[in-house]
Amino acid sequence: MTMPRSNRLLPLAAFVAGATLCHAQAQDNIVANGDFQIAGDNNGAANWPAPNDGISYPVEDGNRFLRLTQTEPGRHVMIYHPVNVQGAAGVRMSFKARWKDVAHGAQTWNDARVMMVFKDANHGDVPGAKQPGAPNFHGTGDWQAREVSFEVPKGAVFLALMPSMFQANTGALDLDDFVVEKFDGAAWKAFTLAAARAKAAADFAKYVWSEPLPVPEGTTTAPLKVQGNRLVAMRDGKIGGRVSPPAEMRRRAAAGDSRPPCD
Repeated sequence: MTMPRSNRLLPLAAFVAGATLCHAQAQDNIVANGDFQIAGDNNGAANWPAPNDGISYPVEDGNRFLRLTQTEPGRHVMIYHPVNVQGAAGVRMSFKARWKDVAHGAQTWNDARVMMVFKDANHGDVPGAKQPGAPNFHGTGDWQAREVSFEVPKGAVFLALMPSMFQANTGALDLDDFVVEKFDGAAWKAFTLAAARAKAAADFAKYVWSEPLPVPEGTTTAPLKVQGNRLVAMRDGKIGGRVSPPAEMRRRAAAGDSRPPCD
C-alpha cells in the first residue's frame, strides 16, 4: 500500500527537526538539582526552598518532585528560584508538569503557572526587557513536557523561575525535571534558524495532499508556460487559454463577472 503524501512528509519533518536542532548545541543544564532527586532537610530538596505551607516535595515510585498546593482561595503560593544566565544570547527552558483541580480565582490569570522574569545583578527589574510568557494550567492534567525558548535581554544576569499557584481558588501543581540551557551568540543564531526550519517542515507536513487523478487513456499533455496573459505550449508554441492578471481579476469581480480567470 502506498503511503499518502501527507504521511510520507511526517518522517521528513521529524528528520529535519532532529538533524538541524542537534547542531545548535547549548551548554549543560544550569538548574542545580532540577530533578529534585538530591534530598534536602525536612523532606525537602537540596538547592530549593524548604517545605512550608503550600510547598512540598512528595516522592512517588522513588521519584521526588515539587508540589504547590492552593491552601486557601486567593492565596499566592510561589517559589523564587533564580538561575544565572549572564553572557547568554538565549536560553531554552523545559520542565514536566502535572496539575489537579485547578480553578482560577477572581481573574482568569489567577491559576497555576510557571512565571519567568529576567533580573539584573541585584535581582531588580531589567529596564525595557521583554519578559517570557508563563506556561499556565487549568483543570486537571497528567504529566506533560513543556519547553520554551527566548532571547536574553541586555543587562539580564538572572532568570528567575517562579512556579506559582497564582491566587487560584483551588488546585495543586506538580513540577519536575527543570532544565535551563544557555546559548552563546553563534549557537543561539543556529538554534533559532533550526527551530524555524523545523516548524516550517512540520507545518508543511500538515497539508492534506490529494491523490493524483487518473489520466484517460490516449490523453497527451505538454509543458506549458505563461507568455503575456496566455498559456503557451512549450513544445510547439501553440497558444492556449488566457490568464487574467490580478488587476483584471479585480475589475471582473467589481463588475460582478464570476467567470474563471482563464477562458
